[in-house]
Amino acid sequence: MKKKSKWLRNVVVVLLIVGASVYFLRTRGVMTIEPGTTLVLELEGEYVESPQPSLLARALGEGQRPFVSLLSLLALAERDQRIGTVVLVVRPLSMGWGKAEELREAIARVREAGHPVIAFLDMASFNATREFYIATAAEKIHVIQGGAVPVVGL
Repeated sequence: MKKKSKWLRNVVVVLLIVGASVYFLRTRGVMTIEPGTTLVLELEGEYVESPQPSLLARALGEGQRPFVSLLSLLALAERDQRIGTVVLVVRPLSMGWGKAEELREAIARVREAGHPVIAFLDMASFNATREFYIATAAEKIHVIQGGAVPVVGL
């Protein structure tokens, strides 16, 4: 009797794994982008000069965000005519002025390609000149209620 229940349990586990695999493989390419879609990019934290972390590291939430991936995403948005507006939610960033300039230029290219770009500064600090500099590539800059525009030093 124990062998039969163990065998049945193994069959059920295998069927669940196969079913989940088929479901995820089938729904993999279903996402579509409609013309006029708004792309929202949240810019915050640290971006590193390294390749993309492995799939397992990303699934476990480990690894850092590569700067080149952010630039690639902006380059794709620049060429994709289905993208209507690009909204940048800018939070505190840990990057130097060189990366900030490169990021600002990539955002400016998206704007020059005809996509309206709106920046939303989600911070209340006077020490956000780098973030404000990046946001100046947008057509409009919005600041959170109660926040201040960090123009000190620029």
